[in-house]
Amino acid sequence: MEATNELLEFIKSHLRVYIYGAGAVAEKVVECLKLNEIDNIEGVIVSEGHKKDSDFMNYKVLELPNVQFSQGDGIVLSVLAHKQRELIINLDATGISNNIDIYGQRIIKDFNNVNWYIACNDKSQYFNEFAELNDLGIKYGTDKAEGMNNYLKKYEFFCKSISMIICY
Repeated sequence: MEATNELLEFIKSHLRVYIYGAGAVAEKVVECLKLNEIDNIEGVIVSEGHKKDSDFMNYKVLELPNVQFSQGDGIVLSVLAHKQRELIINLDATGISNNIDIYGQRIIKDFNNVNWYIACNDKSQYFNEFAELNDLGIKYGTDKAEGMNNYLKKYEFFCKSISMIICY
């Protein structure tokens, strides 16, 4: 992943910047920032009750209510798009967003096998290729397996066929 000038300028224009999120998107963001030798990251923020570890990729993990923001601090939202909207609403409700700048990214999903899927007349036959996760579901008795809700073949398709590209 390559950072755009916009993201780098946002981060460089703030004395302290926090990464909001501690999942797969945040990992990509932190890797990107390290490649660009960004060193003013203060820590990683998670929502109250979501702190699993005290460290995330060598940054201290802080729960939102415990962060003491200063005027001009910045937050890079490093979560999926639907979570970004939720976080902005929550930050607005606390009044935090009045004192700090917030930067969000666009997330694009690339369907590697989308042309084959679109051309396939019987979509149920298309998913038959994806049986590994379904077999595990049957073995362990989940209702998501074939014979019940039949989600696991679709889940496997999406897990194997989609790559996430984060654009800043």
